[in-house]
Amino acid sequence: DRELPYPSNVMDVYLFATEEQWQDQLERMLGREAKHWFQLKSGGVTVDGTAVLYHLDSRGRSRVTLRIAAHEGWHQYAEATFLKCIPTWLDEGIGTWMEGFRIRRGEVQFIPTTNWDRLTTLRAIIQADRLTPLDELIASDPSSLLSDGRTTLLGYYAQLWGLVSFIVEYKDGTYLPALKQLLQEAVAGTIRTPSGGWLTYFSSKPMAFKQEYNEWIVQFTRPSSQWR
Repeated sequence: DRELPYPSNVMDVYLFATEEQWQDQLERMLGREAKHWFQLKSGGVTVDGTAVLYHLDSRGRSRVTLRIAAHEGWHQYAEATFLKCIPTWLDEGIGTWMEGFRIRRGEVQFIPTTNWDRLTTLRAIIQADRLTPLDELIASDPSSLLSDGRTTLLGYYAQLWGLVSFIVEYKDGTYLPALKQLLQEAVAGTIRTPSGGWLTYFSSKPMAFKQEYNEWIVQFTRPSSQWR
């Protein structure tokens, strides 16, 4: 497999101590549009390849700052290296997939499945029988969902985390080669939306793909799952 390239330039990151400082920086960079992102309350936004973050770890035990930095780091990387953008659902899905980590003996180990916040949200969605159909999930716009409320947006990101986890892990990576090829096409600028929709990029039988996902995601989020 070909490796994805390194960015040609250093990627800039602002990490502020407070939310107020973060908001001030966004206003300098985005002007009036900045207020749209204030309700995000996540501590991180990427603007033209620059990550703008603020420290969140004092609010709980989940060490949110590292997760947000990893998520925004992916967006920075994609903006720096891809000649053509990947679809939003996949860009955000990989961002959430990058978030998972654990700390062992003072060392940070990034492990995509170790993402308690996304897992908890996704588990609650499945238990409430509110899993969004894949076609609808893929077509959703996170900016519009932000206007609908933070809870809606959190559910969106959790489900994208589940979808990317499925693509990477299902049956020892059945769909992983297609994902790698898609990313290489983004680097080369040759990526194109399939005429049958993005699911057909991964499988010639999208209905079977959906069924596999629906069955797999239930097992994936169970407390006794082998990935936990």
